[in-house]
Amino acid sequence: REIYIDAGAMLTGVSGALPSTISVSSSGIVYDCFNFDSAVTGYVQFKLKLGDYNLGGIRTKFDWTTSGTGGGVVWGIRGMAINDSGSLISEWGPPQESADSFIAANSLHQTSGTPTITLGGSVQNDSLIYFQIYRSVYNISDTLAINANLLGIKLQYTGVQIQSW
Repeated sequence: REIYIDAGAMLTGVSGALPSTISVSSSGIVYDCFNFDSAVTGYVQFKLKLGDYNLGGIRTKFDWTTSGTGGGVVWGIRGMAINDSGSLISEWGPPQESADSFIAANSLHQTSGTPTITLGGSVQNDSLIYFQIYRSVYNISDTLAINANLLGIKLQYTGVQIQSW
């Protein structure tokens, strides 16, 4: 199964990327995004429940754009599962990253899929799953010298037949 999470559904926090709404005057397109700086690692988060999730691996692809002229970007993601009566002070699972190369300014860029994300915490049916996304600016493959704008991500997971309540 797949689900798309738009940047407009994400939140920033400490050391966060900057939320922005950008208008492309030549086409009339307006989009929400998060501007990730090229010099400092910034973060955004979102949470969701996957009612038909089989508790296995999750992968993701990142949609992004830039007004830059060349280079590459490395996006990363990590997650944690929190259950009923579970602490909100939990450990993130190990991060997974995906590198992508510049194509053209103000064009949609889509990364390849990350390796399987292992969630921190004890994943159960009805877990509240938090995800944290970052730009890995210290990775040698992250060479884009200006902001990269995260548009959203596509999560891929294995579902099961939905059980009745």
